[in-house]
Amino acid sequence: IDRERLHPEDLSVSGSPAGVAAAALGLGGPRYALDAACSSALYALKLACDHLAAGQADVVLAGGVCAPDPTLIHLSFGDLNAYPRDGFSQPFDARSGGILTGQGAGMVVVRRLEDALRDGDRIHAVVDGIGLTNDGSGRHLLVPQGAGQLGSYRLAYEQAGIDPATIDYLECHATGTPIGDATEAQSVADFFGAAGRIPLIGSVKGNIGHLLTVAGLSSMLKVVLAMGEGHIPPTIGVERPVRSKDGRVGEDALVRTGRAWPEGTGPRRAAVSAFGFGGTNAHVVLSQADPAAGADTTATAPPAETPVPALDIAGLGAHFGSFDSVDAFERAVHTGRDALGPLPERRWRGLDQTRGGSLEHGAGVSPDALPHGAFVDGLGIDPMDLRIPPADLRTYNLQHALAIKVADEALHDAGYSRAVPKGESAPAARRIAVVVGMETEPTTHLRITRYGLGTFVRQEFARAGIEVDEAELARLTAAGRDAVVDPIVANEVLSYIGNVMASRISSLWNLTGPSFTVSSDGSATAEALQVARLLLLDPGIEAVLVGAVDLAGSAENLLLRPDVVAEAGLTFNEGAAGRRIGEGAGAIVVTRPGEAAAPVYARIDAVAVRHAPPVDGRVPEADADTYAA
Repeated sequence: IDRERLHPEDLSVSGSPAGVAAAALGLGGPRYALDAACSSALYALKLACDHLAAGQADVVLAGGVCAPDPTLIHLSFGDLNAYPRDGFSQPFDARSGGILTGQGAGMVVVRRLEDALRDGDRIHAVVDGIGLTNDGSGRHLLVPQGAGQLGSYRLAYEQAGIDPATIDYLECHATGTPIGDATEAQSVADFFGAAGRIPLIGSVKGNIGHLLTVAGLSSMLKVVLAMGEGHIPPTIGVERPVRSKDGRVGEDALVRTGRAWPEGTGPRRAAVSAFGFGGTNAHVVLSQADPAAGADTTATAPPAETPVPALDIAGLGAHFGSFDSVDAFERAVHTGRDALGPLPERRWRGLDQTRGGSLEHGAGVSPDALPHGAFVDGLGIDPMDLRIPPADLRTYNLQHALAIKVADEALHDAGYSRAVPKGESAPAARRIAVVVGMETEPTTHLRITRYGLGTFVRQEFARAGIEVDEAELARLTAAGRDAVVDPIVANEVLSYIGNVMASRISSLWNLTGPSFTVSSDGSATAEALQVARLLLLDPGIEAVLVGAVDLAGSAENLLLRPDVVAEAGLTFNEGAAGRRIGEGAGAIVVTRPGEAAAPVYARIDAVAVRHAPPVDGRVPEADADTYAA
C-alpha cells in the first residue's frame, strides 16, 4: 500500500464531517455526527432544537451528507434486493420495485424563534414540533412498522400543540419500495383520517432519488421552499398511485401536477416524515413564519433556558479487552492487573502472518513482531437468548455483538426485564432511548477489494509480463476473492449501517424511544451523555441506554496509527510516550434524578465538551486551554 494514501483521519470518517465543518467555520458549540439511517437529518434537527432550548448554543447547523462509495453502496443494497429488478423506481407508484440511491448534502441554520425575530433574521419556516420513535420489536430491521410511524406523528403534534387537520401538505418518506410506500400510505390514512382531514402528499425522491441519511433534509428543504413560494411542486412520473386500504390516500391526495398552496385562515402548515432502517421514525411539523411577529423590535428579555437534568446511573455493562464483565473489570482495577497481551490468533484474518506486506513496512508487524494490547478475543453470547439467527453468526459483526452484550447487561442491572408476557411475541414496549458512540466499521474496504480483485490480478500479471489464459485468471481471481472475504450477505450489509447497532438493542428489548449512534472520535461517549440529558427533557422517555464500542486493535487501525507501545502503565508516566491498544464496549442506563427503579451507582451532575481551535490547519489532539475551559 502506498503510504502517501494512508490518512489516520479516515478512521474517524463517521464523525469527522461535523468536526471538520465546525473547525473550519470557527464554531465553538457542540459538534458531532449521528446515524439514524434515513431519519438522520431530522434527528439532527430535533437535537439542534434541544441544544437551543437548553441554552447550550445560540445558532446550530443541522444537516446531513450522503456520499458513500458508489460501488460499495450498490453491492450492499443490491444484496438487500433494495433496487428494482426492472430498473423502475418511483415513489408512490404501484409499478415501482425498489429504490434509486443518490448522493448529496444539505444544511439548515436553526435559531430560537425569539432570537431570530429580535435580530430581524429572514425566517424560512418555524419548527413547531418533532416526534422521534423506534419500531422496537418489529418483524425485521428492514421492514417498516405502521405503529412506529403513528407514534412519531402523535408525539410531533402533541409537542407542537397543533391540530393535525390543519396540515396542508405532507412530504412523505416514500422511496419506491412496495412495502414501504404501502405502509406509509396506510399510516397517513389512519392518523390524518382520524383527525378529519387527509393532507396533500408527495415525495421529492422522484426528482433526486433516495439520499439515505440526507433524505429527511432534502424533503424538508422542498417543503420550506414550496411554503415560501406558495406553490407545491409535483411528485413526478407517477402513473399508478399507491392507495391505502380504504382509498383515502391515493390519487386524490397525491400532488402529480404543480398547484397553488391551499388557502386557509391560518398560516401555511406542512409536515415532513423520514423513516429509516432499524425502525427509526421522525415526523416534523412546520409552519410559515408570521410576518407581523417581527414588527415589534422592542428589546425583550432573552428566552428562558430549559434546564437539562442530571443523570442517575442505574445500570452497568462492560467488556474491556479480556475483562468480560463489570465484575472482572472492577477486580482488575483494584488488584492492579492489566489486560495487555499478544495479538490473538485469527484476530487479523492471517494478516499478521504475512511477511513483507504493508503491515510490516508500515507498522513493523510480522510473525516475529506481533503487537500487544487489550484485545477482545471473541465473546460468549447465547444466540437464542439474544435472538440472533444461527445462520447470521458466521458474519455477525463483533462490534454489534459487543454493544448488544453490554447493553443487555446494563438494562438487566437497572432492573428491567425482557420477559415475554404470555400470549405475546415480544417484551412489553418501553419508551427507553438508545444512544451508542461508535465509528465507522474499519473492514468495509474488504468489499471494494473483493470486487476489484479481478482487475488487480490482471494488471499484476501484465506488469510482470506473464501471459495467463482467461480460465486460469478467473480461477485465481475467485480464490483470491474468497481469501480476502466471504461473499457479502444481508447480515453483513446491516453491520455497515451505523444505527442498526442501536436498533438491534431496541428490537431485542422492544424499546420505542429514539435509537441511534453518535460519532465524535474520542469525545463520542461525552457527547452521548450530553444527548441523553437532552432526550430526558421529554417526560415520556423513562431512561436512556448510553453505550460505546470500539475495536481499535484492528489491522486497519494499526496501519493508519502505528504509534503504539506494548508496556502497561499510567498515561501520565514521565517519558512514557505512545498509545496502548485498547478494545471493548461499555454501557450505562441513566434516568432523571430519583426515577431509577434500581439502586443508583452515581449521579452525573454536569457534562461539558469543548473543542480546541485549529493550529496550522489541524485540530490538536490535546490542548491545555481547552481542558481548562
